[in-house]
Amino acid sequence: MKCPKCGSPMMERKGKYGKFWGCSRYPSCDGSQPINWGPAYDHIKELLKKYK
Repeated sequence: MKCPKCGSPMMERKGKYGKFWGCSRYPSCDGSQPINWGPAYDHIKELLKKYK
């Protein structure tokens, strides 16, 4: 998964309000996304629909 601001890899981080995807270049780049974003999450959503 790549940072939407700079294209660097995103890392799972834990913050004050829970987990999120943060740019691996932080603090140079402050790109972030909610944890329920990205290809892995999309795959999990499909599996949940299929086996629910």
